[in-house]
Amino acid sequence: MGLKANHDSPHSGNSPHHNHNTHHGVIKEDRLSMYRNGREKDVTITKYRPIEVVEYVPPLEAIKHGKGENSMRYIFGDLPLDDFEETKIKEMLAYLKSRHVSLKNTAFSDKHLLLRYLQGNEYDFVKAWDDIKRHVRWRQNFRMIEDKHKLEKLLKNGYCYIHGRDKYMRPIIIFRAKAFLDGEDPDNIIHVVYYWFEFVITKMLSWNRVEQWRVIMDLQDVTFYNAPVSLLKDIAINLQRNYRGYLAQMSFINTPIIFWGLWQAISLVLPQSTRDKIVLCTSDYRSELLKCINENQLEKKYHGTAPNVSSFIEPILPTLCIKET
Repeated sequence: MGLKANHDSPHSGNSPHHNHNTHHGVIKEDRLSMYRNGREKDVTITKYRPIEVVEYVPPLEAIKHGKGENSMRYIFGDLPLDDFEETKIKEMLAYLKSRHVSLKNTAFSDKHLLLRYLQGNEYDFVKAWDDIKRHVRWRQNFRMIEDKHKLEKLLKNGYCYIHGRDKYMRPIIIFRAKAFLDGEDPDNIIHVVYYWFEFVITKMLSWNRVEQWRVIMDLQDVTFYNAPVSLLKDIAINLQRNYRGYLAQMSFINTPIIFWGLWQAISLVLPQSTRDKIVLCTSDYRSELLKCINENQLEKKYHGTAPNVSSFIEPILPTLCIKET
């Protein structure tokens, strides 16, 4: 089977107001319920999820920051929620009930998952509900690349890859924007991104301990004339819509001055809570990265001590040390 794209971009025709994925007020789960079948709770020790990650005790600032509407939760799992979060969930359920919508027997009956969408939409119930419906449509139509040879070929191109973990044990996903310029179908590149996101969620995170990733977007060799603005915007949209609450921070590095203007066009599609997680850096980014990542988790080209990567089909995971946390 080939790819079946459904990025739910602003031009995809999938308006959030088309309620064809609900029936008598109940979400049709289909692939969504299959998706949340417990894999995100797996804490088995593997080469991708070592004991340092499984036994990691996150500090408070890695779990949640702030209070009330200005708070930001980073780890959801099934941790206790505060009074504000519980209240907003009850209010959201009351709003849905007034619309004759039930979340019973759906993935969204998990209040922690519901909270991801509430927080991601700044507790706007209408936007959160539209977002949930849009996500369910996307997940129902979501397909991975099933041709293994095609997938391996795409992975070898290194559009994005995994290298190391940050000081909070969060996997680091690195995007090489210059690789986007090789003429490959943007749809295929997006599916490589999906592949790594799904890989991280199911194989590298640790329930209640490590539930986010960090992104480094390398814009080296990107200019005003070749900047893949449309693709970068598509990645940003899909990241914030379909993987709510998973992004810890995105650092743009080697950012040409001209891109700062282009960024305004990209950032318009993102909520403030997502924009707050994004940092733009020029070629002088060493101190910014080392604030949150240890040197041995970064390649030499990024001012770290790890060898530069030339093979991208497997995560590269330098040795972790408990003291790093």
